[in-house]
Amino acid sequence: MPLPDMVALWVKADNIVMPEGDSYVPVMKGEETLDPVEAMEFLSKKYERFLLLDIDGIESGKPQLELFQDCAFQSEIWVDAGTSDPEDATDITVSGASRVLCGTKSLRSWEDLEGITDMLENVVFSLDVSEDIVAPFINNPELESILDEVTTLPLAGGLLMDIKGRWTNPRNIKEMAESFKEFYFSVPNGGGLLAGLEDELLDKTGRVLSFKEALDNMDGEAPWTQGTN
Repeated sequence: MPLPDMVALWVKADNIVMPEGDSYVPVMKGEETLDPVEAMEFLSKKYERFLLLDIDGIESGKPQLELFQDCAFQSEIWVDAGTSDPEDATDITVSGASRVLCGTKSLRSWEDLEGITDMLENVVFSLDVSEDIVAPFINNPELESILDEVTTLPLAGGLLMDIKGRWTNPRNIKEMAESFKEFYFSVPNGGGLLAGLEDELLDKTGRVLSFKEALDNMDGEAPWTQGTN
């Protein structure tokens, strides 16, 4: 059996948003924006883990610690705040995150990741993908060489964040699942990617669902607009 599904919540200005092209569109509750704590309260009837993507933190370099504190009271949270600094990663952990993501889009060097894993045991490596791997600090990034680097570190797990879903295939899902003791992937309509995994890999692999996918799986109507305005 795969790991339990996790739900990705993109948060900007303390509201749930959905990525749309190069911008973000708010999810609406009537004429009001949707608070992440309220969203988690509804979704936690079915889901136990949430991935918070702190857009303000990623863009400003300042994690939104109060947001994490509020959300951690609802459910288990993993946090991606564009972290490349050990002190920020520690603050995120103290604020209630069970896992802190360090992604290729935000790291400045492999030494950044090594410094964070020297201090914390709850670090998850995130491979960020758009049309291809997003890793500004690496010339011509290739999956094999990246995995060679990160598998030498004491990581709590790995995560693949493929926003457009054009890069991921069963082969690289298998390679990443083999490389981490716990592995999640976020790929649009990616449920079929679990089918090709052997049982020993399936048992430590799970999907990250989008907000809309999670809503579609809920029993009963959500108390807000399903989608964006």
